[in-house]
Amino acid sequence: MRGEVRVWPETDSLGRFCRLQEVYLRHPPGGGEEGPAERWDRYSVEKARPHQHVVLLKLAGVDSRSAAEALRGSWLAVPERQAEKPEGCWFIHDILGLQAVDETGSAVGQVVAVLRSKAHDLFEVQPPEPGAASFLVPAVREFVRDVDLKQRRLVLHLWPGLRSEPEREGKATEDARRKDRGHPYGAAGGDHEQEGTHAV
Repeated sequence: MRGEVRVWPETDSLGRFCRLQEVYLRHPPGGGEEGPAERWDRYSVEKARPHQHVVLLKLAGVDSRSAAEALRGSWLAVPERQAEKPEGCWFIHDILGLQAVDETGSAVGQVVAVLRSKAHDLFEVQPPEPGAASFLVPAVREFVRDVDLKQRRLVLHLWPGLRSEPEREGKATEDARRKDRGHPYGAAGGDHEQEGTHAV
């Protein structure tokens, strides 16, 4: 369809896009991928359809290929109140900053990043000791025993060797960090849930 934009989703359910009535787009400075700018523009969704591993959106007012191309590299978001979050999941901004403790209640650090890998998300925990290296905790029940948002606390089951700098699964890099995005793990940032957007 003329004017459709291709969205590279960071969500587990492509069908959620078909239920959206509006989205917000935020364009990176200089049209690159360094990160989103400050301005959000609201668009009504006229049509949405999953296509293989992406979603094709027809946005009101975007009626030509050139108009869609102008949106290339933008971030797409929905207000958190409209974001679907399954029970037992959290947004990344819920997780970031949590104080991590072990099962005895002893502090082990603070969650400073959420990373994606092929198998599962990873929580990066920075120990409180000066100069201590951060370590990664798989975001699965085997290691994450409790998430207490009211107390801002994450209870971890720490296996021997877990705190010795593990190899980052799936070659997770800085590009995989989710410090301000809204993908339910869960995990995500600000008041919006974000996806990468490209014109088609």
